[in-house]
Amino acid sequence: HRLDIPVELVNLNVSLSGSPGTLKMDRQTNETDASPRAYASLINCVPEVAVFDRKALAKDQQITGPALITEKVSTSFIAPGWRCVVDNSGSLKLTSV
Repeated sequence: HRLDIPVELVNLNVSLSGSPGTLKMDRQTNETDASPRAYASLINCVPEVAVFDRKALAKDQQITGPALITEKVSTSFIAPGWRCVVDNSGSLKLTSV
């Protein structure tokens, strides 16, 4: 570039150190698989779709789509041909079937 202003070179190096914090993950404590709390009609999904409450799911529970998993801040849609397994911390691990 050709500019009629002086060039300013800036160089900044930063180094940080500290002890790592600990991350405490909640554990899924439910031992009995949750049953659907409702059924919903969705466009292009027949029959009706099972609706699960995420807090009620048990560790290692498997849900095969189509299904909805609801919680306070979001809703997860498990599409047909997909399955989710609930892990120790309550995360949904999805795989195609």
